Amino acid sequence: FVANVVRVMIASPSDLPSSRDTVEAAIHGWNTANSKSKQIVLLPWRWETSAVSSLGDRAQALINLQGVDDSDIVIALFGSRLGSPTGEAVSGTVEEINRALGQGTPIHVYFSKGMLANDVDLEQVAAVRDFKNGIEGLYGEFTSDSELNFEVWKAIEHDLAMLGLGAPATPKTNTGVDFLVQP
Repeated sequence: FVANVVRVMIASPSDLPSSRDTVEAAIHGWNTANSKSKQIVLLPWRWETSAVSSLGDRAQALINLQGVDDSDIVIALFGSRLGSPTGEAVSGTVEEINRALGQGTPIHVYFSKGMLANDVDLEQVAAVRDFKNGIEGLYGEFTSDSELNFEVWKAIEHDLAMLGLGAPATPKTNTGVDFLVQP
């Protein structure tokens, strides 16, 4: 079937690999349930699986070019870490959020309310708290994978309605003979 492709970037510091997996699974679940009838395919993008090895600029700048700039939706997750400074922002995920904001890309930020590990970096926890308190807008929270899955579906449905994608262009089919095979 013919479909519009909507690229969804999954952004987060390194402490939430299972939550990033949950977001990706939610995207694939949405595709299974809706792609054919809505003629939309969601394409998840994660730096750790989608970024292409490249030299010539800061790592975060390359992630921005490959991921943020081509994304239609950004879903950002935070747990106990804000992340590492990039030289441009307090963390890579914050730099991605700022860049997407500047481009007018819909962004959804979610904070985990799960238990913290015993060896958690308290400075990072404080940085997450400060970032959360400074957000201008609405953010979400989640305590479980099922709650995050629901939030992702809700965000996707909201954004797709706002994007107002029309029916995708139907490719021209060839009804004539292109070539003749001769013995």
